[in-house]
Amino acid sequence: MNRISVTFSPGFLRFSAASVRNVPTDFVELLIHPEKKLLAVRPSDKNKRTALRWSLPKREKYYPRIIRGAAFLPTLYNLLDWNPLYSHRILGSLKQKDKDVFLLFELSHTEIRIPAASLKEKTDSPFGKGEGTVDSKYHILYPENWSDNFGEKYFANQPLETSQVTEWKSNLTGIPFEKEPFLHTTPLEKLNQNIKKLIDKIQQEQNNE
Repeated sequence: MNRISVTFSPGFLRFSAASVRNVPTDFVELLIHPEKKLLAVRPSDKNKRTALRWSLPKREKYYPRIIRGAAFLPTLYNLLDWNPLYSHRILGSLKQKDKDVFLLFELSHTEIRIPAASLKEKTDSPFGKGEGTVDSKYHILYPENWSDNFGEKYFANQPLETSQVTEWKSNLTGIPFEKEPFLHTTPLEKLNQNIKKLIDKIQQEQNNE
């Protein structure tokens, strides 16, 4: 509970208390880099179309709010090739320089919570030889390579020293991601001109007949 983390479920997502208290704001914007599998969370103005309310202030503290994501979570699961029946929890890190602050999550480093009823054996994991723990309802599974190291990824998730930062560029506008090649459609004005030319040509041919 004291670590920066986010949990994705098929119908909603929720950030930890440490997340919302390190970025004390009511609204945030989520930015996904689908190729590098990174999630950035930055403060946002509530009037922005992409703003999400992620916290509820109470007694001068911020508390996490469940974010319903039926409209966008299926797309996110599809981009990341996640099983839509499983929940995913990812640890994150705080990045800060002066007043510029955001959270960063590596979406490829996730623990997975799988309903126990859907697995016959512990080793039936999305990672092949995954290791996991079991409670009465869920298997909690981790990537196998986590068992061979400690420290590197942990320290990578700690707040980065500001001396290492030159410029975040974290205020750039997000760019919509297109899985398919962008479709260059004909402008409406040009389309109307072409239709008019086609009609004129048909009428001319009819008059010649």
